[in-house]
Amino acid sequence: MQFEAGRDYDPGLRDATEMTHPSSTRVTAPTLSARLHAMDLDGYVWITTRKLKPGSHDEFSRSWRPRDFPQGMLRAYELYSPDGNEVVGVSVWDSAESRDAYRRSEVESERRSAMAPYVLEEVSGFYVGRELKIPRD
Repeated sequence: MQFEAGRDYDPGLRDATEMTHPSSTRVTAPTLSARLHAMDLDGYVWITTRKLKPGSHDEFSRSWRPRDFPQGMLRAYELYSPDGNEVVGVSVWDSAESRDAYRRSEVESERRSAMAPYVLEEVSGFYVGRELKIPRD
């Protein structure tokens, strides 16, 4: 699966407004709630939080895409603060070995180099996740 040049790849997007910068489009609570409800985080989850240089969100967002989706990655999400200066990447993997192989790959090395000019700070962790059921009246 490859990314098209200059285009976001996310089969879960429902319309073009969801691809815009946070400062240019407001997402209504019901729309945001429906999108977040669709997040399936059961499995092996890699979460990376990056603080970005102020005003660099658009450039950063264009830089992070690998040329191919990694084998073993099941889903991926990009979450960002309202000001666009903090980004959280969440990816779900079929195994710890798949994620580790990707971390050591040339594609990931190139991707990290491309992002580096825009990142002030980065923290990441690898977790095993599951959905918590919230009782509803």
